[in-house]
Amino acid sequence: DAESATVNLRTYCTLPGPATGDAVPPLAVPTPAPALAVVPAEALGQARQHRAATLAFQRRQLQAARDVAQARGTTGFLATLTANLGYGKEAPYLLDSYHALQNQQQVALAFSLPLVDWGRRRATVRTAELARDQTQAIVTQDERSFEQTVLTQAAQVPALAGQARLAARAD
Repeated sequence: DAESATVNLRTYCTLPGPATGDAVPPLAVPTPAPALAVVPAEALGQARQHRAATLAFQRRQLQAARDVAQARGTTGFLATLTANLGYGKEAPYLLDSYHALQNQQQVALAFSLPLVDWGRRRATVRTAELARDQTQAIVTQDERSFEQTVLTQAAQVPALAGQARLAARAD
């Protein structure tokens, strides 16, 4: 059985066989892998450093803080000042219409200021703050879930190694 498996492997890998007269490299069973020792705290530190999820947590918090700052910055006192300046004159010839324009000036100024915004500004800022608080709570929960997943996986490594040893004995 081992000999036929060796012939099949040599054929598949196009290794020289004993019939070709070439030197035949010996096939050997590999040495067992060393026992894995995973420190859960170190695994958590490595996961925080190398997983994209930690950057996603920070990004979500920064976006929520940005939304609050934007709501505060864009919903303040709002007033509008408009100025119009115009000249008007008529003449029988085109060049004559541009002489002595000072007598025909018109100026208009308009100023608008909302007296009551019915709490819209305050509501917009408060909505952004509540969304930020909700995002922070969700991110905190996701971070805890992330930590628990990493710690659980690190704790399962010895059990998985034991299962691999049992499977090797069964074969």
